[in-house]
Amino acid sequence: MQILGNKPPSSEEIGIFLNEISFHLPDGYMEFMKNYNGAEILFDETVLVLWPITDLISLNKEYCVSEFAPSFFLIGSDGGGEGYAINTIRGGIFRIPLIGMADDEAVFVSNSLAELLENL
Repeated sequence: MQILGNKPPSSEEIGIFLNEISFHLPDGYMEFMKNYNGAEILFDETVLVLWPITDLISLNKEYCVSEFAPSFFLIGSDGGGEGYAINTIRGGIFRIPLIGMADDEAVFVSNSLAELLENL
Protein backbone atom coordinates (compact mmCIF):
# COMPACT_ATOMS: atom_id res chain seq x y z
CA MET A 1 0.00 0.00 0.00
CA GLN A 2 1.27 3.46 -0.95
CA ILE A 3 -0.27 6.66 0.47
CA LEU A 4 -0.06 9.83 -1.59
CA GLY A 5 -1.42 12.35 0.89
CA ASN A 6 -2.13 16.04 0.83
CA LYS A 7 -0.94 18.87 3.05
CA PRO A 8 -2.57 18.47 6.50
CA PRO A 9 -5.60 20.71 7.08
CA SER A 10 -5.45 23.63 9.48
CA SER A 11 -7.25 23.40 12.82
CA GLU A 12 -9.65 26.03 11.44
CA GLU A 13 -10.48 23.83 8.42
CA ILE A 14 -11.05 20.84 10.71
CA GLY A 15 -13.32 22.92 12.94
CA ILE A 16 -15.36 24.15 9.98
CA PHE A 17 -15.86 20.58 8.74
CA LEU A 18 -16.80 19.20 12.17
CA ASN A 19 -19.32 22.03 12.66
CA GLU A 20 -20.98 21.15 9.34
CA ILE A 21 -21.65 17.50 10.12
CA SER A 22 -24.00 15.96 12.66
CA PHE A 23 -23.00 12.29 12.56
CA HIS A 24 -20.30 10.05 14.01
CA LEU A 25 -17.17 9.49 11.94
CA PRO A 26 -15.69 5.97 11.72
CA ASP A 27 -12.78 5.12 13.99
CA GLY A 28 -9.46 6.30 12.61
CA TYR A 29 -10.98 8.51 9.92
CA MET A 30 -10.41 11.89 11.56
CA GLU A 31 -6.89 10.98 12.68
CA PHE A 32 -6.02 10.03 9.09
CA MET A 33 -7.53 13.27 7.77
CA LYS A 34 -5.59 15.36 10.30
CA ASN A 35 -2.36 13.84 8.95
CA TYR A 36 -3.12 13.62 5.22
CA ASN A 37 -6.24 15.70 4.43
CA GLY A 38 -7.32 13.02 1.99
CA ALA A 39 -5.10 10.85 -0.16
CA GLU A 40 -4.78 8.48 -3.05
CA ILE A 41 -4.08 5.12 -1.49
CA LEU A 42 -2.67 2.65 -3.99
CA PHE A 43 -3.02 -1.10 -3.54
CA ASP A 44 -1.87 -3.89 -5.86
CA GLU A 45 -5.15 -4.04 -7.78
CA THR A 46 -7.23 -1.10 -6.64
CA VAL A 47 -7.12 2.50 -5.49
CA LEU A 48 -8.94 4.39 -2.76
CA VAL A 49 -9.24 8.14 -3.17
CA LEU A 50 -10.18 9.81 0.12
CA TRP A 51 -11.29 13.35 -0.63
CA PRO A 52 -9.77 16.30 1.26
CA ILE A 53 -11.69 17.42 4.33
CA THR A 54 -11.85 20.88 2.78
CA ASP A 55 -13.81 19.52 -0.22
CA LEU A 56 -16.18 17.01 1.43
CA ILE A 57 -19.16 19.30 2.01
CA SER A 58 -19.08 20.80 -1.49
CA LEU A 59 -18.54 17.42 -3.20
CA ASN A 60 -21.51 15.91 -1.35
CA LYS A 61 -23.62 18.84 -2.58
CA GLU A 62 -22.32 18.45 -6.16
CA TYR A 63 -23.17 14.72 -6.15
CA CYS A 64 -26.65 15.55 -4.70
CA VAL A 65 -26.10 12.89 -2.03
CA SER A 66 -28.83 14.29 0.25
CA GLU A 67 -31.32 13.85 -2.61
CA PHE A 68 -30.30 10.42 -3.94
CA ALA A 69 -28.86 8.69 -0.85
CA PRO A 70 -29.93 10.74 2.17
CA SER A 71 -28.56 8.25 4.71
CA PHE A 72 -25.02 8.65 3.38
CA PHE A 73 -22.13 11.10 3.22
CA LEU A 74 -19.47 10.50 0.55
CA ILE A 75 -15.84 10.50 1.66
CA GLY A 76 -14.15 9.30 -1.53
CA SER A 77 -14.17 6.92 -4.45
CA ASP A 78 -12.31 4.15 -6.21
CA GLY A 79 -11.23 6.67 -8.84
CA GLY A 80 -14.04 5.41 -11.07
CA GLY A 81 -17.75 4.77 -10.65
CA GLU A 82 -17.86 3.61 -7.05
CA GLY A 83 -17.97 5.91 -4.05
CA TYR A 84 -17.18 5.28 -0.41
CA ALA A 85 -19.60 6.77 2.07
CA ILE A 86 -20.39 6.89 5.76
CA ASN A 87 -23.87 5.84 6.80
CA THR A 88 -24.96 8.86 8.82
CA ILE A 89 -27.61 6.91 10.75
CA ARG A 90 -26.06 3.52 11.51
CA GLY A 91 -22.37 4.32 11.06
CA GLY A 92 -19.89 2.30 9.07
CA ILE A 93 -18.33 2.74 5.66
CA PHE A 94 -20.18 1.57 2.56
CA ARG A 95 -19.42 1.27 -1.16
CA ILE A 96 -22.09 3.02 -3.24
CA PRO A 97 -22.41 3.60 -7.00
CA LEU A 98 -21.86 7.22 -7.99
CA ILE A 99 -24.24 6.79 -10.93
CA GLY A 100 -27.53 5.32 -9.78
CA MET A 101 -26.73 6.31 -6.20
CA ALA A 102 -29.41 5.25 -3.72
CA ASP A 103 -29.54 4.16 -0.09
CA ASP A 104 -30.53 0.62 -1.08
CA GLU A 105 -27.58 0.29 -3.48
CA ALA A 106 -24.98 0.73 -0.73
CA VAL A 107 -22.91 -2.29 0.36
CA PHE A 108 -21.32 -2.43 3.81
CA VAL A 109 -17.52 -2.53 3.71
CA SER A 110 -16.18 -1.78 7.20
CA ASN A 111 -16.69 -0.17 10.59
CA SER A 112 -13.39 1.74 10.62
CA LEU A 113 -10.86 3.24 8.26
CA ALA A 114 -8.24 0.67 9.30
CA GLU A 115 -10.67 -2.15 8.50
CA LEU A 116 -11.45 -0.58 5.11
CA LEU A 117 -7.75 -0.36 4.25
CA GLU A 118 -7.25 -3.96 5.38
CA ASN A 119 -10.17 -5.18 3.23
CA LEU A 120 -8.90 -3.47 0.09
